[in-house]
Amino acid sequence: MRTSWVDRRTPTLATHFASPWVSGAYRRKRGNKAGWDQLCLVVDAVEGKSDKNFTQAVFRQVLTEIYRRLSTVRVVYGVPRRVSLKKTIEVIQTFLSQHSGGDRALALSAALFTVIGRRFGLYEKVKRGNITSADQASGMLADLECTTKDERIVLAVEVKDRQITISQLRAKLRVIREKQVSEVFFVAQGTVESEGAEVEALIDREFASGQNVYVTDLVKFSTTVLSIVGEGGRADFLKETGIQLETYKSEITHRRAWASILAAL
Repeated sequence: MRTSWVDRRTPTLATHFASPWVSGAYRRKRGNKAGWDQLCLVVDAVEGKSDKNFTQAVFRQVLTEIYRRLSTVRVVYGVPRRVSLKKTIEVIQTFLSQHSGGDRALALSAALFTVIGRRFGLYEKVKRGNITSADQASGMLADLECTTKDERIVLAVEVKDRQITISQLRAKLRVIREKQVSEVFFVAQGTVESEGAEVEALIDREFASGQNVYVTDLVKFSTTVLSIVGEGGRADFLKETGIQLETYKSEITHRRAWASILAAL
């Protein structure tokens, strides 16, 4: 029986590929003959070396090249000309139903605040970081910075795909306060229930010191905003979410999921 890729007893790829099936004998049956030739060369090299370190290096390189290829794939997002508020919220909920480490929530939030800026002229642009980079490492105050033409931050937005804790609020507000940003949004799935009173007290203290702090749920906040911006704004939001997913190279699974959800509208 052929050894499985996941069999931990297998020391090298050579054990798996030691088969006459991957050879020039089957070249004429292949559509991509050049690609088949290259595969045979790699397999021959792995089998010939029969060295664990060499095999692992080849395997890592193969995974790296697959990742690079997937990162260049561009997905087409079919945004309808008009969409109801109810359907738009259903789209958001469906997209958020799958775990993404915060990537999907960040893309949706960035799109939503971009639409707010366009429709109401509250700021010029929305700057966002990559989901894999910490705010401090990227030089940003929060996940999103809504800025004017002269790069002044008028609104900072921190996005979580889970409940936010009082310690997270305190840590982030300390950094934002130093930069004199007075409007701060925390888009999360609410706060930890046992910390509700502390959160309210913190928000009151921050208001007294000159900071307006808002903790809101993404779906609820989206419902309010997307009802005000109307059909055009909702279509803009759906389109902008796709742009965010592409621009910041979200995983292909997230991009294809968004395209699939839109296709079902």
